[in-house]
Amino acid sequence: MNLRLDCNPQHTLIGINVATTLRDGLNHRDIPAAWRRVFEQNLFAKIPGQHDVPRAFFGAIYGFDDQSTDFNYLIGLAVPAGTAVPEGYATLTINPGDYAVLTTAPTQSESDFIAAIGQGWSDLKQWQASAPYRHDVARIGFEYYDERGEPGQAERTMEIWWPVAKP
Repeated sequence: MNLRLDCNPQHTLIGINVATTLRDGLNHRDIPAAWRRVFEQNLFAKIPGQHDVPRAFFGAIYGFDDQSTDFNYLIGLAVPAGTAVPEGYATLTINPGDYAVLTTAPTQSESDFIAAIGQGWSDLKQWQASAPYRHDVARIGFEYYDERGEPGQAERTMEIWWPVAKP
C-alpha cells in the first residue's frame, strides 16, 4: 500500500452530481456510468474557469448518511472560487486540511484500474482502523485523477484523499 500524509489546499469544484448509495452496490454502477457520460458527452468542456494544467479530475464524496448509506459524488474540475456554475452543474468546496493519501497500484487495463480503485478504498479503511488519526467527517474525501490516470497510460494510477485529524 502506497500511503502518505499530506495537506491539501482549498479547491472549488464544478461538475456533475451523482446521488447514490452503498445499498446493493448501487454506487458501483452509478459512479462508473456517470464518468462514462461525462466523457462521452464532453461535459467538462462546459465548465468555465478551468485552471489545472494538466487538467485533473475530482470525484468528491460528500453528504454521506450513516443510516441509509446514501451519499453524493461530484465528478468535477477545480475552478477559481466564485466561478459561475452552468445550468445542470453543481459546485462544491473542499476545505484545506490534513489527508491520508493512498496511491493505487499501477494497472494496465480499464477493468484492473477500476478494481484498483475499489482495493484502494478497502486498503485505506483497513489502515484507518489502526492509524493514529481519526476520519475527519467534517471535511470532504475525494478521488484525484491527474495525467497518471489517463486511459492508455502503461502504469495507470490515481489517488484517494481521505480527511484525517489527530484524535
